Amino acid sequence: MVEKITSKKVKIQEDKREKFKFTWDKIILLVLVAVFILLYSVNNVIPTIYFGTYNSFSFDVAGSGNGRPNGITQNGTYLWIVDDDDAGGQVYQYWMNGTFTESYFNTSGSGNAEPRGITQNGTYFWIVDYTDAQVYQYWMNGTFTGSNFSTSGSGNAEPYGITQNGTYFWISDDVADEVYQYWMNGTYASSSFDTARPGNGNPRGITQNGTYFWTTDDVDIKVYQYNMFASEIFYIRTNNTGST
Repeated sequence: MVEKITSKKVKIQEDKREKFKFTWDKIILLVLVAVFILLYSVNNVIPTIYFGTYNSFSFDVAGSGNGRPNGITQNGTYLWIVDDDDAGGQVYQYWMNGTFTESYFNTSGSGNAEPRGITQNGTYFWIVDYTDAQVYQYWMNGTFTGSNFSTSGSGNAEPYGITQNGTYFWISDDVADEVYQYWMNGTYASSSFDTARPGNGNPRGITQNGTYFWTTDDVDIKVYQYNMFASEIFYIRTNNTGST
């Protein structure tokens, strides 16, 4: 009986040691937290954290005829990349390894002559027109559905990037330095946030994962991160390696 109790005590002690065992990932996290607190307490500023490693993969799109690639979206099988400088605007399709599928469609026939940002949900594409401040909807085969909505009434006169989560669109304005939120029917949701304060003065592309937004800046060549569910708490900037 004594042996069982002793064995149980030893196991509890081992479990406690294992629970509080410091591994390298925990040590690194603690160091980062300590640096964050120190910098904030000394300088009263939120420190910038750099991350995002280039994985040494890129591919050329010029060979497919895509002379000025802009917006991009994907579904795990294909990439679709907007060319805003080809016969009024084209969207080219590539396999995930970068091989051109020989498939593309033109957006100018729908009135979308200056396409920029693009997003999709497996049924539709939505593509922003920078000049006329419209968002055009297309079937996945590239056929215009006849549906579009204006962003200018909300103050978004130069829309650029676009992302969606099935309930809302978020569309960046690279002149107003603002991201505007819309319902999926195109109605302005009366919500927007400023990107200029952390230094993101030229927001272009935008994407999200349900927790964070990431927006690109084509002037300082950085990507900024924002919290989706609070006012701006922090941001993360990543150096652009110059890769394509």
